[in-house]
Amino acid sequence: MSKNALILLFAIFPVFTFAEEISFIDSAVSNAGRIEIHVSDRQGRILPCCVSLTNELGEGIWGLDAVGKPFTYRHEPRIWISGDTILNVTAGSYRFVISRPYRYRSHHGKLTLQPGQTQSLQVQLRCEVDMPQYGWYGGDAHQHICHGEKEFAVNAETAAAIARAEGADWSSFNGYYSSVPGEYPTIDDVRKVCECVSDEQYLAFVGEEYPKDHLGHMACLAGPVLDWNQELGRNEYSYPSGQHEAFAHFEILRPLIEQGGTTIYTHPVREYGGTKESPANIARELPFDLLTAPDLISSIDWMTDNPNDKNAMNVWSMYLNWGYQIGVCAFTDTCYDRHDARPMNKLTYVYLGKKRLTSENIIHAIQNGHTIGTSGPLLMATIDGAPPGSVFPCSKQKRMLELTAFSQEVDYTNRAGERPRLEQIEIIRNGKRFHIYNFSNKESYEFETGFPIRETEQAWYIVKAFGSGDRQAAISSPFYFHPPDFTPPKPVQATAQGAITDAQTGKKLNAVIDIIDYRKINPKTIQTKSIKDGAYIIQCPATARLRASAKGCKSQTKSIFFDDPTLYKNLILPLNREDMLDPAYYEKIKMALQNIHLDFALEKE
Repeated sequence: MSKNALILLFAIFPVFTFAEEISFIDSAVSNAGRIEIHVSDRQGRILPCCVSLTNELGEGIWGLDAVGKPFTYRHEPRIWISGDTILNVTAGSYRFVISRPYRYRSHHGKLTLQPGQTQSLQVQLRCEVDMPQYGWYGGDAHQHICHGEKEFAVNAETAAAIARAEGADWSSFNGYYSSVPGEYPTIDDVRKVCECVSDEQYLAFVGEEYPKDHLGHMACLAGPVLDWNQELGRNEYSYPSGQHEAFAHFEILRPLIEQGGTTIYTHPVREYGGTKESPANIARELPFDLLTAPDLISSIDWMTDNPNDKNAMNVWSMYLNWGYQIGVCAFTDTCYDRHDARPMNKLTYVYLGKKRLTSENIIHAIQNGHTIGTSGPLLMATIDGAPPGSVFPCSKQKRMLELTAFSQEVDYTNRAGERPRLEQIEIIRNGKRFHIYNFSNKESYEFETGFPIRETEQAWYIVKAFGSGDRQAAISSPFYFHPPDFTPPKPVQATAQGAITDAQTGKKLNAVIDIIDYRKINPKTIQTKSIKDGAYIIQCPATARLRASAKGCKSQTKSIFFDDPTLYKNLILPLNREDMLDPAYYEKIKMALQNIHLDFALEKE
């Protein structure tokens, strides 16, 4: 491990008794000076944070990567520190901002440093709203330690130090695990690092952008699954024309969820790359999964590309109005090894209440919709004390929507600028604005209120808070109101038909068809049907594969999703954003599933 990687590890593992020392200039040269920084919270605990340091020429100083090279990420220059730190810099006059985004009030100031002089900064940051005290913990499940560009040398220690200083309570790290020359950590090595850097205030664990292929991108919180590629299956990112992925996403999701993990579609309406006939990056399989396996879609990252994206919001509203229960996540899809990185410019807050900060509890909160996504403002919302994702019976009973909103002290994109304001809070009912609090003519930084709700019809409510900073929004998962006769949408079934023949003679065969819940390891046979004279027509889950067997022949397995002549080729592959927004597209999938055609030509054993 390199010296600077150790420095960053010391920054987040507080058993050491000495301050980390970060040198931007040789401390022995004549124009060197030292800035000793000690940052704590009101309880006296050392507080990891960001230092934005700008000299009299307006030049900013960036923190160092794991081999001592300055980072040059987007936006305001930052040095990520443990909170007990010595900076060796060139003597001169500096403007500084010490910040820990989202929850803490920043500290602004100026200092002049003479050659050979040591200046001491003792700073106590005030927590504006202690989210964990109320049971809310913010983090990101879609961030790559290394995406692969290797513009900076980073590893798990580096990423955790930056994430924590940027205000995260938890991180699920993805991607390649190190771009430090000579470092080749295994996934078990990274798990050990995550365990080492975690404590009561911060949790790091390993996940993945998985599955990631032409069917869509997903953020995987792996939970107890140790090797998802080996246990659940691996697809390539793209395939030659006429070929398809080895596994549908639902064939990966179901065993993952059964084992205690979860995975979440991300940037669902993004179109980037691919072809005009088949755009890439879009959540291509999502509409099919929604209709045929809704139990696997508990939450979606609606906020990655733009938290105010109307297309994403319209798709979400449409799904909710159809009766599906789907929460919100806000991930970054960023990395730490390239210039355009933006770690922690969005957070997903999960409500754990009095439960411990563990990966298992985070996964359960996301699956239950106990989430709020943000790119700036802090938001807490409950109905009668229950978090988002909760379900209430329709009645004339008055219930109280309690909401609290704060604008964060610093804009993520501009640490030295004016504090963002709260601009507007919206209560949305069934996709339409139900009530608005507008602060455009006020210097409003925090807001708290109770809003009475009497709901006698099936409905869902979400709360949105908007800040004055760049693309600043916070959005809650829905609260649901259900009448006594409410039933959630049932998975759409398929009707499959075809012929089972001898591949050499074409003779129709007596056979059996196994309906299979397919997965890489231990596929499950749901039902077995006996077929006479080679012709069959059966109803089965649309997510199934069918295996045909006959005496003296090799069995053959086909997928309803992939192998019907028209469904995958004509509906799934060409999906674009307009299709995803169009209810008629979903009806086409339903109609196609009623006419699945799979023929089996069996070879002799």
